[in-house]
Amino acid sequence: MSLSEDTSIYRIAYRLLILSQPIVSQMPRTYRFDLGQRITNTLLDVLTLIIEANRAQDKRQPLYQLKIKHEVLQMLYNVGVDVQAISRKHFATLLPLIDSLGKQATGWSKSVEKIK
Repeated sequence: MSLSEDTSIYRIAYRLLILSQPIVSQMPRTYRFDLGQRITNTLLDVLTLIIEANRAQDKRQPLYQLKIKHEVLQMLYNVGVDVQAISRKHFATLLPLIDSLGKQATGWSKSVEKIK
C-alpha cells in the first residue's frame, strides 16, 4: 500500500483544492460563505475519502462515497458558473481536473470490484 499522497488521484484532488481557494475567495459575498465553503468542504471530504479508501481493507464503501462526492462537486461548480459566482475561464481551468478525478475514482472502483 502506497501513501495516499503518492497516488495520482490524491494529487489531482489536492491540486483542485489549492486552485479552488483563490476562486472561492473572489466569489461575491452572497455566495462565498455558502457555495464557496461547500466547495471547499466537499474537496476536503474527497481527500479524506481517498485516504480512507487507500488504507481500508474493503475499499468499496469509501470509493462509492468518493464517486458521490465527485458528483456533488460537479454540481456545485456548475451552480457556481450558472449564478456567475465562478467565471467560465476559471471553470475551464478546473474542468480537466474535475473530470480526471471522476475517471480515476471510477477506474479505482472498477479495479476493486474485479478483485472481489
